[in-house]
Amino acid sequence: MSDFDNSKSRVIGCRRKNATLLAFVLLFFVLIFILNRLYPLYADDWGYIYSENSCVLSQIYQRLLDQYFSWGGRTVVHAIAHLLSWAGLLVSDLVNSAAYVFYLYIVYCICNKGRQTDAWLFLILGLVLWLVLPAFNNTVLWLVGTANYLWGTLIVIAYLYLYYSFYITDRTYNNHIYLLLFFLGGIIAGWTNENMFVAQVFFIVAMFVLLRYRKRAVPLWFICGFVGVCVGGAFMVLAPGNYIRSEFVNESMGLADKSFIENILYRIMKVGYRYLVYVLPLSVIYSVLFFLYKKQVKDGLRNKTLCGSLLFFVSAHVACLSMAASPIFPPRAIFGIVTLIVIASGILFANLEFSKYKIKNVSLIIISVLSLWFVIDYYNKYKNVHFLSERFKEREMYIETQKKQGNKDIVLKDKITLPAKYEFEDLSSDSQFWLNKKYAAFYAVDSVKVIQ
Repeated sequence: MSDFDNSKSRVIGCRRKNATLLAFVLLFFVLIFILNRLYPLYADDWGYIYSENSCVLSQIYQRLLDQYFSWGGRTVVHAIAHLLSWAGLLVSDLVNSAAYVFYLYIVYCICNKGRQTDAWLFLILGLVLWLVLPAFNNTVLWLVGTANYLWGTLIVIAYLYLYYSFYITDRTYNNHIYLLLFFLGGIIAGWTNENMFVAQVFFIVAMFVLLRYRKRAVPLWFICGFVGVCVGGAFMVLAPGNYIRSEFVNESMGLADKSFIENILYRIMKVGYRYLVYVLPLSVIYSVLFFLYKKQVKDGLRNKTLCGSLLFFVSAHVACLSMAASPIFPPRAIFGIVTLIVIASGILFANLEFSKYKIKNVSLIIISVLSLWFVIDYYNKYKNVHFLSERFKEREMYIETQKKQGNKDIVLKDKITLPAKYEFEDLSSDSQFWLNKKYAAFYAVDSVKVIQ
């Protein structure tokens, strides 16, 4: 075969790989969009209402300011939530679905850095993340939850990808405009989520130490980006609303009356439980991949890859430990932590040479098992989300009928229950419960309660 034929064959093969990758991207987009369209507005979503009589941007600014001083400092992700709410359901569903597949693609790009297009690796990572991400409804489908966790994590890993890319390929950014861009990007990335802020600081500092150990120059944009992350994180952590919220949570959970030792023990047990349930199983898988890959390390590039993987893995654990500073640790807060561990594992898996272990068709076996598991899980998610959607529609129709009859104190029958893994909490029999009050305000009625 001539050089021309070889070149033509490589081009055709490359196009096929890219087409397959695009097909998988579109498949995940369609599947997540279907669930997004079904999932109703819920909880905090009901409070994101805008008057048509005034400027939306001024309303968003004022609400973000109020929240910063009264409840919390995650201004960036809550700004995204406000904008998505203002854009309308169809637009927000399309944008959130696109954000989800972009999130998958960034994870793939990090894991596949320095290698040729591998559509099957993207599929494996997409299936794994779908199956292991905690509180899927609350982090990928629920509008405000999506802004907090999916969008927040997407921003963080997209930013860390630039650092990781420099570490692996030596690609740098010489134009002075990049100094400003990295600084501003760092502010945004650092201002997303508390535990991911801690992970970013550790990641960049550890990479700095690693670069210096290898006697590599650290470019100025690297430092500017780190300063930006610290500035953004400081704005978030030092928000006056954080302390008001923390005091409220401590009071509501009875922690304010407990001794210092009791509080410490409670936080250790809280983090330990979440670690055992969500993080330890993934860490065991990572340890196996690490052991297999370590045996294959012979040259500098593979050793560099190993260190990069370990950096993501340890950063995830640092983020997990940082949750001891919070009085609560809901499963949705592990979204970013799980993402970092999957990235760490994916880097090793993508670079493993299974032929050395005389194992054939590893990817095919893994894809077959994951696909079967995925189909079952998707069916269960669709069934439960569809059920939730139908029940909320029935309630909406009933409320509109009652309002036309002049009744604005609504009594709903039959609580909605979903399996525990969906982390769904229905309206209460107490009309003053915070969910009930938001729901009543959303539908412009005086009160709402649910009785069995």
